[in-house]
Amino acid sequence: MNTAVGYLGDIERLAETLPEKDPLRQASSFRAVINSYTTRFSNVVSAQKLIGFNENDGLQGKLRTPFTRRRPAQNTISRDWRFSC
Repeated sequence: MNTAVGYLGDIERLAETLPEKDPLRQASSFRAVINSYTTRFSNVVSAQKLIGFNENDGLQGKLRTPFTRRRPAQNTISRDWRFSC
């Protein structure tokens, strides 16, 4: 990421040397867009990390664990109930 920001600085310096009406001069507005994207992407990654990248991580894992522990007991109760009827 730091390398990309370094290149962005080079691009901005180059864009400043272009004539005023050159469309490539808009490159100077990239930094704000890239910073906004970086912030939003970091927020998404943080939220996903909190939720969990799979069913065993994060909040998903915390919610799943109690249910997985109860599953064997539920199977036993269900099996015993079927045989008693």
